[in-house]
Amino acid sequence: MQDSPKAPIFIGGMIKSGTSLLRAMLGKHSNIAAGLETYWFDMRLRGEEDQQKEALPGRVESDLARQLERLSKFFDLPLAEVRRIAAESESGEAFLDSFMAAYARRLGKPRWLEKTPGNILHADRILAAWPQAQFLFCTRNPLDVYASCLQARRWEDPALFAGIWCDYFEAYRNSTESGLLSEKNCRVVSYERLIADPAREIAEILAFLGEDFEEAVAQYEGQSRDFDLVRSVTGKESTTLARMKAPLQKDRVGIFRETVAPAQIEIFEKVAAARDLHAVWKRLVD
Repeated sequence: MQDSPKAPIFIGGMIKSGTSLLRAMLGKHSNIAAGLETYWFDMRLRGEEDQQKEALPGRVESDLARQLERLSKFFDLPLAEVRRIAAESESGEAFLDSFMAAYARRLGKPRWLEKTPGNILHADRILAAWPQAQFLFCTRNPLDVYASCLQARRWEDPALFAGIWCDYFEAYRNSTESGLLSEKNCRVVSYERLIADPAREIAEILAFLGEDFEEAVAQYEGQSRDFDLVRSVTGKESTTLARMKAPLQKDRVGIFRETVAPAQIEIFEKVAAARDLHAVWKRLVD
């Protein structure tokens, strides 16, 4: 990976847990370049791409082409440059390192941040490629997460949702138990704490990252750019980005009470218990 004055930052965590909000806030810092999701770990480049061509002729190339075009528009980088970076990269890690470095240079910032919820599922790849990387793992009351998923019409089946939630928290647990993630390189960020006292939470996060506190980072008043950009590029409207057009919304805490039924909660708890994550579930709910 390229030499950088400061280590890269990765945000991960279950969708609807505040990952986008945290990325948008930290991206206001004068030292941190933070853009939309890249899904770098799904990229198939060079050798990785060749392994799939026999099974899916033509599809791999078209999938990559669409992904590169989308990233070019999301990050406002010339498509030719993005394609060149991809052609010179042998892995998703190599692409991300060069791509985000180019994005940071465009913004005149010394450090980059990548936010894709699934980053927590790839902590091993991240730390292998960037040993000094810092990780922010976002958490939120899982019942509110499910309520947000219902509003977005995603993962509406309670058993499916609970299984995916367990995948994310099992990955975090395994990474901490193995010593891959620790207090030295990973900080848990509570959505509820961030909403309740943004100045204090952002100050603590920036201290962990080794960055000076900047008041503007904690004062999120809403912005529509990301919502408009994603809609124009993909034709889809993100419910998460739609809400981010407004200032911080404290009324998003406890929304499950209006939409989540006791029978659904019972399913959640059974799935979490079967995965030995019931204690984590209850701690976040309570």
